[in-house]
Amino acid sequence: MGETSGSHRTELDSHANMVVVGRECVVFDTTGKTCTVNSFAESAGKLEKVPVVDACVAYDCPYTAKVYLLLMRNALQVSDIQVNLLPPFIVREAGIHCDDCPKSQAEEPTVDTHCLHAKDAGLRIHLRLMNTFSYFETRKPTDRELAECDKIFFTPDSAWWDPHSSHFSVNEDAMLTPEGTVTPHHERSEKIVEDRDYYSDLPSVDAVEATIDSILASAMNADEVVLEPGIESPPIPEIQSMAYHEMNDFHERLSLDTLRGKISVAFDTSISALDSSDMDCPLFTTTLDDLEAELQAELSAVDVESLSGVTPEFLKKIWSISDNEAQGVVQHNTQLNRQTGEGMLSRQFSTNDRMLRYRRIQSYFFTDTMFVTSKAESTRGFTCLQLFVSDKGFVAVYPMEKKSDFDQALQLFCKEVGVPIALVVDPSGEQTSRAVKRFCNQVGTTLRILEESTQWANRAELYIGLFKKAIRRDLRLSNCPMVLWDYCAQRRALIHNLTPRNLFQLEQQTPYQITTGAQGDISNLCRFAWYDWCYYKEESEKATIFPNQKESLGRILGPSKNEGNEMAQWVLTRKGTVVPRRSCRRLTQEELDSPSETKKRDTFDKIIKLKLGDCMSLPPTPVNKPPPSDINEHSYDSRNSDEEEPRDMVDEDPVDQNGTPVFENSFGDTLINAEVLLPQGEDLQKARVMKRRINTDGNEIGTYDSNPLLNSIIYEVEFPDGTVRDYGANVIAENLYSQLDEDGHRQQVLDCILEHSKDDTAVPKAEKYAVTKGGSKRLRKTTIGWKMLVRWTDNNEQWIPLRKLKDHYPVQAAEYAKANKIDDEAAFAWWVPLTLRKRDRMLASVKARIKDTTVKFGIKVPRTTKQAKALDLENGNRLWQEAISTEMGTILPAFDLSKDDFIPPGYQRLSGHLVFDVKMDFTRKARWVKDGHLTKDPDSSNYAGVVSRESVRIALTYAALNDLDVCAGDIKSAYLQAPSSEKHYIICGEEFPLEWQGRVAHIRRALYGGKSAGTDYWKHMRTCMSHLGFESCKADPDVWMRESVNPKTGTAYWEYVLLYVDDCLAISHRPREVLEKEIGKYWTMKPGSLGPPTIYLGNKVSKVTLENGVKAWSFSSSQYVQGAVSNVETYLKKQNKSLPRKCPTPLSAGYRPEIDVTEELSSGEASYYMSLIGILRWIVELGRVDITCEVSMMSSMMANPRIGHLEQLFHVFGYLKSNHNAEMVFDPTVPEIDMDKFPREDWSHTPYADFKEQPPHDMRKQLGFGFKISAYVDLDHAGDSITRRSRTGFIVFLNSAPIYWLSRKQPGLETSSFGSEFMAMKHCCEYLRGLRYKLREMGIPVEGPSYIFGDNKSVLVNSSVPDSVLQKKSNSIAYHFVREGCSCDEWRVAYVNTLENIADLLTKPLGGEKRRYFIRKILHWLGV
Repeated sequence: MGETSGSHRTELDSHANMVVVGRECVVFDTTGKTCTVNSFAESAGKLEKVPVVDACVAYDCPYTAKVYLLLMRNALQVSDIQVNLLPPFIVREAGIHCDDCPKSQAEEPTVDTHCLHAKDAGLRIHLRLMNTFSYFETRKPTDRELAECDKIFFTPDSAWWDPHSSHFSVNEDAMLTPEGTVTPHHERSEKIVEDRDYYSDLPSVDAVEATIDSILASAMNADEVVLEPGIESPPIPEIQSMAYHEMNDFHERLSLDTLRGKISVAFDTSISALDSSDMDCPLFTTTLDDLEAELQAELSAVDVESLSGVTPEFLKKIWSISDNEAQGVVQHNTQLNRQTGEGMLSRQFSTNDRMLRYRRIQSYFFTDTMFVTSKAESTRGFTCLQLFVSDKGFVAVYPMEKKSDFDQALQLFCKEVGVPIALVVDPSGEQTSRAVKRFCNQVGTTLRILEESTQWANRAELYIGLFKKAIRRDLRLSNCPMVLWDYCAQRRALIHNLTPRNLFQLEQQTPYQITTGAQGDISNLCRFAWYDWCYYKEESEKATIFPNQKESLGRILGPSKNEGNEMAQWVLTRKGTVVPRRSCRRLTQEELDSPSETKKRDTFDKIIKLKLGDCMSLPPTPVNKPPPSDINEHSYDSRNSDEEEPRDMVDEDPVDQNGTPVFENSFGDTLINAEVLLPQGEDLQKARVMKRRINTDGNEIGTYDSNPLLNSIIYEVEFPDGTVRDYGANVIAENLYSQLDEDGHRQQVLDCILEHSKDDTAVPKAEKYAVTKGGSKRLRKTTIGWKMLVRWTDNNEQWIPLRKLKDHYPVQAAEYAKANKIDDEAAFAWWVPLTLRKRDRMLASVKARIKDTTVKFGIKVPRTTKQAKALDLENGNRLWQEAISTEMGTILPAFDLSKDDFIPPGYQRLSGHLVFDVKMDFTRKARWVKDGHLTKDPDSSNYAGVVSRESVRIALTYAALNDLDVCAGDIKSAYLQAPSSEKHYIICGEEFPLEWQGRVAHIRRALYGGKSAGTDYWKHMRTCMSHLGFESCKADPDVWMRESVNPKTGTAYWEYVLLYVDDCLAISHRPREVLEKEIGKYWTMKPGSLGPPTIYLGNKVSKVTLENGVKAWSFSSSQYVQGAVSNVETYLKKQNKSLPRKCPTPLSAGYRPEIDVTEELSSGEASYYMSLIGILRWIVELGRVDITCEVSMMSSMMANPRIGHLEQLFHVFGYLKSNHNAEMVFDPTVPEIDMDKFPREDWSHTPYADFKEQPPHDMRKQLGFGFKISAYVDLDHAGDSITRRSRTGFIVFLNSAPIYWLSRKQPGLETSSFGSEFMAMKHCCEYLRGLRYKLREMGIPVEGPSYIFGDNKSVLVNSSVPDSVLQKKSNSIAYHFVREGCSCDEWRVAYVNTLENIADLLTKPLGGEKRRYFIRKILHWLGV
């Protein structure tokens, strides 16, 4: 059928099985799918790769003059046609009445004949005829209509439409009986089939509206975003344009509130409480500008990206956490429930859509049940535990009373953790029940059931074994009663999730971080050990009566869950009960050593053993467990408000054959007990929905519908004055939804404070000061006995305790107290003055907090190409544009410009963007990266290849020892020279040359940002190196080696090529030739990069001649250190500060960071502290051994850094400024070792007689001159003043070259220096064993055993004397490990005086001549 000019219409096409949209529509989403469209005959041809989109058209109703948006999901987009084709079958599937019989042909035409009727929206579209085709007029909607008009689905609201699904025909067949009559209604439910996959993922209308709104928002400003070829692209907004207007409004409200508060205090009244008649006063007819001038209040404009949300100060109070932690929470977490600028109490409402209740987790989870013996039922009545574990190692555990509680554990898991992609379960009845399957379907996850006898494939089985072992160990080491196993399991799961492990799937993150996307917090886990002693605050009334003790002795059972605040702990009391307590502390050393306290702890343990047993025995009598109703009382639904008792959620109500609920008051009815504001005259009043209305016949009034807006059931609603009125469910729902935000929250806002009162418990004004033991006075911090009458914006009035009002509305409460002259009362005097002072600083703090600080090294870094050009214009240069031109000129060969924008089969569309950075030398850098985060994870590793710094030191020492040359080179655009394994194309943006913009370009090379780019490059490089005859070292895959002969000496040796991504380092008698003529044959090297190394991995590399004439390679970090110091000085200069001048040592003399009690850092300062720690750690890796111990000590403070800690970091940089010229020389000189100190002992009569060192079974040829290994090890016993943990330090030399050094706090607590020294010795020996293996795999000879120097004679004797006997079994593992190595002659140990033990520098801060002596042993030319 031909199209008439200018015809904009939608036709009904009964022969089509999918909706087709043309040019006159707006596409609001693309599915990424395509279809092949066949015509009525093969000879007519077909259309291939037609995109499937979600689109909408506008319909102008001629009867109501309203504009409706008709949404069509899963439509074929054919841009060449002007009309849209709508199959009647699909329209009816969407619930739209569709009658395509013309009125002229109907026997008895009605208003619904030849009509489309959307009953929900009250819309009738009368069809017209064009020839024999039914149609109605539609058009392309405008941007404003997209935002404001009503939206109606004219197709099924599902993620995918399958017109070939068999359930259509099955359902149709089920409508007829074998006799040819229509199947009765009550028999259809069993026969009609629902296509589960088809309706498996139904987004809400709100979700579609949000998508359209996002496109509309994008259409309001500037640049273009390309959606699909041939589709008009909506613009992208300016980066901060919308936020600017939002923040202006926010700032205006904030300024007005501050001004009103000052007026309230000045005139001794509350502006909010004044009558409207008072508003005629000149005070309130004066403009804001006039008042501002009179009060001399400076109100400045501010600019933010979003509303302020909860402040750190408020968060600190309700969570009882430190300022720094509160700042971090606000900075690193989202606030989906935004509070308004005035502050408010909010009441939370749940949503009926379970798929919106729960967070989505992009992981697969396995689950299984762990059982305990029936006699070990826990104190909470649990007999088993459900364990959920993800494919990335995240673990969640939920104790249960019985295994049939699995469905409740699953609900709690989904609520607390989230809904996984799929849940893998064993084929047991409890885990595959109908209720479980229904719940999984409701929340939108897949239940995968393993086959019988394949439970071994369930990953949860493995973790259950690991957890059992860990729990047994915790119980045994602490002598904890076995019936407390459930608390131990929950604590162990928290520790497991927050512990990073060297697993590929974790991507160097913790299981918690990679699963939730948020950084975990260990604040409540690092305070106490398992079953640790504590004193907790007794909450009973008896404890408050003098002279009863306020503190009671208890045992810590780990962080509490759902009771208390986030910092609360489960505490075992002497009564054998477990209570949550926030106020608890560790025992002091004085208490641990006190005989009376020891006796008290012994008595406690005896009582607990009688009641609960211990780690070896169960309680003699059954444990008094709480009633079943109290167990997990808050486990399964916390969506209710704090004031309500938790209620069990019922998924569905029993219904009759007509779908009507059986019971009068449905126990699943989400409207019952709902609070809603309903109109009463001109005001809205809060009312509570009580029950469904029943008529005189005992039946419900109205018709039930699952859609609340169509539900006409009548409810009885009670108002605060006791009045009961009848309202329809749809009216209630309409009012309820209009008052909720997108998260389902209704927020109650304070209007004003009306009155105050106090009772006899209030502290009198005369007693507001308390006298300390030292005789000084301080204000009592109390609000007890005071209440305030407040009026909310819904006109409800309520008496609120001052304690709560102070927390939620501190400024308003302080202003009221000041205006009513009660601010000198005991309940106000201690906080009102500070609050009012803080109020005056509020605007400045808001402005500072939201100011854009995207700056690096003092230079603004753009986020987009447009910003980069604007910055160049502002700075009067072209630095950023030149960086863009350089990058794009480099990257263009990675693309193939498509002819006629052709997209090859199998290619997927992807986007990319420029990332901007500032190098340390202030050079601007731009890099175009793929948006790889939008693609699925590759099936294989994305490893790019990074050689270890240890291997670099070994190679340079080997080069000097064997008289070999070294050459460095840099591969130009390394990734771009490797072919890409991914099939992607892009639409070129504005950063591309003009002739490329808007064109289709195929990505042919591995680009930065692609998930497979690293492995594509690594595989390509690996193929090249293998082709050149190099082999990868098994001990370090990025060390490539090839056998060669030195023509100077005629001796065989190993050539090495070390790869750090694209940085190459060749060790050979002809290294330049290897890089230039061999590797350079296949890879383009950067011009000028080939030659002796000058800078490698941040170090300045030099070849030096030592005093003994030996030539060696050296590393100097001076340039990097000076650059880092300069950046710190720039930071301090902005604060009118400078680095300390006299810094003979890294830390101040006698400073201990663990006992620093200065004020905690703010969030921004804490971030800066962590960045400085990162810089210092890298400086240590570059060879600055002299600050290793100090940096390690300060690194342990990152969880809660304080002002004193930051000042000490500045002290470290002051030390580096004075001593930057350090150089580490990899001296190949063979050291002189006194062999008399290392005799070979006779181990033939010991259990180790047959032990021998086992070299690698496929060990390389040992070529060239080898190394003699020596090490120094030491320990600072109980060096931590708080935890009393010891610090291990050791340094390892190959010949005279330092290769590895370490300073680390020991993970365990040892009671004796002997045990701690043995653990340090074991740690050093473990490293030496790995080093010896690595050298042999690199083909380097190892000359004799490793020689270890230590200064603890007891450890040395127990390690080296065959006949020694260990007296302390707790050190048996370390004891046997070290002795076994000695018996194999893998290492030997000998005594060295403490004054000669270099490792002493790595265990504690040293000063004076001793420090300088040790440094001279390691570093050269250090100015100390």
